[in-house]
Amino acid sequence: MITAMQQESSLKNDNQSFLKTIATICIKKKWKLVTVESCTGGGIGQTITQCPGSSQWYEGGWIAYANQFKIKQLHLNASLLKKYGAVSQPVVEQLARSALQLNQAQIALSITGVAGPGHGNLNHPIGTIWMAWMIHHKIWSSQFDFLGDRETIRNTSIKTALQYLALYIQRIDSNFIS
Repeated sequence: MITAMQQESSLKNDNQSFLKTIATICIKKKWKLVTVESCTGGGIGQTITQCPGSSQWYEGGWIAYANQFKIKQLHLNASLLKKYGAVSQPVVEQLARSALQLNQAQIALSITGVAGPGHGNLNHPIGTIWMAWMIHHKIWSSQFDFLGDRETIRNTSIKTALQYLALYIQRIDSNFIS
């Protein structure tokens, strides 16, 4: 049986490994990262800034919880929200694009979803999470269906977002010259 303290320690160690990869490449390439978070409520930014020296490569982020904030501050097209809903591929990708357009960064990570405990529905049950990663003009996005309570879903989302960012940034680094 894994205790909550062991699980938290394991997540922290995994996150540190992913952050080391991200930091090393960003510093080498002089790339900057921005984040847009909804369901994680700033947890990705908090995790990143626990890494000493993250100010060399992390510009900051938006905690974009309310749809009106996403529209006003991140220039999200309201018709995308109406047509697809906040928890969708078109919305999460537009949030990543907007973050790069509003900033001088080269990398954006955006996340939206339903962490629970309420507000899930048949189309977007609790645990439905959309993430997007954009590096320069290349964008990837994925839907995840996580199980657990609110804290577990949020922590798993943070870990997954950083894991995939480390993967994509390594992929781009091996094919890109500064």
